[in-house]
Amino acid sequence: MKKSVTAQFIVYIAVLLIVICGSLGLIANATSSNALINSIEQQLPAKAEDGARLVASRIDTRLKSIITLTKMPAMKSMDWSAQYEILTQVQEGLKFTHMGVASYSGRCSFTNGKTIDLSDRDYFIRALAGQPCMSDPVVSRIDGSLIVAFAAYMIITTTYGECW
Repeated sequence: MKKSVTAQFIVYIAVLLIVICGSLGLIANATSSNALINSIEQQLPAKAEDGARLVASRIDTRLKSIITLTKMPAMKSMDWSAQYEILTQVQEGLKFTHMGVASYSGRCSFTNGKTIDLSDRDYFIRALAGQPCMSDPVVSRIDGSLIVAFAAYMIITTTYGECW
């Protein structure tokens, strides 16, 4: 009889320990899950802001590259062969799919040999007004792909004065 009471006592203690340890494990799991979720929820807006700053920085860098390009004497010469050499190098370096130079009327000559009218495009109109810009995603008239265009005005000095 004594052995059976001792055995029962050991079984009860073992079951009690399993229940207590299991409960503590579930509580620890729930607490750590909540802490992790709270930490992620607090860090997520900061990560989104970091991503937005990175994208804005890259856009700004590309716009500055385009503005610098418009100030180069070879670009201002309006000699297509000189412009073509520069544009193909810059296109490769910046990983642009297309680059070109547009006239005041909107006729744009591209490095791939195509000439397209961009006079109705918002980014061309804004650049013509003196505002370097990046377009919203638009369908390219060159190949039908979805693109984002960068545009900046170029002031050319002639014997008649300055023109776009």
